[in-house]
Amino acid sequence: MTTLDATTRDRLALLLVQVHRMSMVFNRAIDGAGLSDLRANPEISVCLALHRAGALRPRDLQQTARLTSGGLTKLLDRLEVAGLVRRGTRGTDDDGRAVEVRLTPAGRRAVVRLRRAIEGAHDDVRPFAKEIA
Repeated sequence: MTTLDATTRDRLALLLVQVHRMSMVFNRAIDGAGLSDLRANPEISVCLALHRAGALRPRDLQQTARLTSGGLTKLLDRLEVAGLVRRGTRGTDDDGRAVEVRLTPAGRRAVVRLRRAIEGAHDDVRPFAKEIA
């Protein structure tokens, strides 16, 4: 284990405090936009990846969200219940067994609102970022 000097420890502590403060600002913005289903990093990562790609295989989403297959299944179940994604078979495979995940129209609208909420919170986060630099 590496031993850190006092200055480095203090800087790391400040970094953690500022990241936590930024996270709270973004979470308030996300909640204020009515997007509490997208508050956690894996949900955000999956929805943004689907918004960019259109449709992805669960295996690809598993790597994006850095989850186990069981963790991704639970995440997709939650997003599906919330009406943000749907799973289906790919029409391009001969046997129709390959599963793909897509955003629903409500999911696409949620990602647009999410991006706007994050952009809107940017000015509120800027002072914390300056303290870190």
